[in-house]
Amino acid sequence: MRFLWPDLLWLQLLIPLLVALYLYVLARRKKTAIRYASLSLPKAAIGAGQRLRRHIPPLLFLLATSAALLACARPTATITLPSDTLTVVLAVDTARGQLILDEFNDERSRVLVQPGTHLHLDGRLQGIDTHFQVEVADIGSDGDDIRFYRAAFPEYIVYRQRRRYYRVPVRLTRETAVNLTTGEERTVVGRLSDLSVSGLGGIVVRGEPPRVGERYICTLQLPGQPALMFRIEIRFVQHDDDHRAQRFGAMIYDISLSAQRRLERVVMELERELRRST
Repeated sequence: MRFLWPDLLWLQLLIPLLVALYLYVLARRKKTAIRYASLSLPKAAIGAGQRLRRHIPPLLFLLATSAALLACARPTATITLPSDTLTVVLAVDTARGQLILDEFNDERSRVLVQPGTHLHLDGRLQGIDTHFQVEVADIGSDGDDIRFYRAAFPEYIVYRQRRRYYRVPVRLTRETAVNLTTGEERTVVGRLSDLSVSGLGGIVVRGEPPRVGERYICTLQLPGQPALMFRIEIRFVQHDDDHRAQRFGAMIYDISLSAQRRLERVVMELERELRRST
């Protein structure tokens, strides 16, 4: 907080003077004596509460006067509000793990954004709405004094996946295990939540949750059937409050022709079960 007219803060010295004047008036009143035949009569009339209550109006007057004198100094404060602006991802530096963002299109954002500022970015990539958060690492400029911003890769990117095929929900009565493995012998055990001929969704049961962009060998342990294997790429990961676990979605990018036909039959069976139950 700062004051436009700080010299007027000296007016606050009037408050102690008013307090001293009030105490002086009280002292003058005590000197005025009234004779009573018995002291019990005025004590009963005044009471302890009345003696304290009579100081409330002067106290409120002093508070109001102090606030008015403070307002004369014109206090101001700078409040940072959210700002919407436009930028462009100029480059992706995979060696340093950074994004290069173009200069913002309004002066207010150029002033507010400094190293350490967190940016919430909403954009569209190949027709898909995306959202992610980055932290500005440093600010540079070219020869024409046009700024650009370096930011570390986001921890995750939220986007709406475009699906060519409908994903069928998997009922809880049909437990289907999902095992995800990598070449580094990393294993994620999950439970299938929905399935289509182009992708699947699951809930992590055991193991470290997968990360967006990672690729796995997926094994579906279908009840009463041989395991079904194909390769997937993780497209989103988010926390599921209902199951208190991490939910993930994946796209199938490598599957054999025989596994593809088996997967289509499984999806058709799930669709029939879903129609019978609704």
